[in-house]
Amino acid sequence: MFVAGLTLLAAAAFEVVAGSGSGWGRIPAALVLLAAAGLAGWAFTRESGPPVPAAAKPAARAPSAPIEFGGVADPQIETIARETVDGLPPELRAQISNLAFVIEDEPPPGKAWLGLYQGIPLTQKSELRGWDWPHKITLYRGPLRRLYGSNPQLFEHEVTHVVRHELAHYFGISDERLVEIGRY
Repeated sequence: MFVAGLTLLAAAAFEVVAGSGSGWGRIPAALVLLAAAGLAGWAFTRESGPPVPAAAKPAARAPSAPIEFGGVADPQIETIARETVDGLPPELRAQISNLAFVIEDEPPPGKAWLGLYQGIPLTQKSELRGWDWPHKITLYRGPLRRLYGSNPQLFEHEVTHVVRHELAHYFGISDERLVEIGRY
């Protein structure tokens, strides 16, 4: 409601300043409206009040923070993925939001993927954007089971590795950087 009110206020102000017959047309008016809505969304989502020292901020999420899964049900992969996320340092777990895991049988044709991250990495996000599409990590159980399913310890190790790899992309770490640090 707050954003809608600011948007209407910005539209009225624009019409007063530019005038309806000024030749500005609809495109600049739409840009002003979008800018006003974006700024209002930014202002609305910003924390208010004085800065709080890091030690006084609330603790990171509990290890049992729910992770949503979609796609094909695979309790074993879901458990490994949850344990992997729960095993992250609290500072990283606290940064995870708007993230869904999807389990699919196979990657797209011609792709030899075990997992895939889709979204805007945290290092590329802007505070000026008040909303975002959900992040998605897809785990492809077919190749994981074919390659590592005969050995339970190896299967758990590799699923954990894939989840960490895709989470690294969520946090903005590229494949090139993962190779550099020996974590690809």
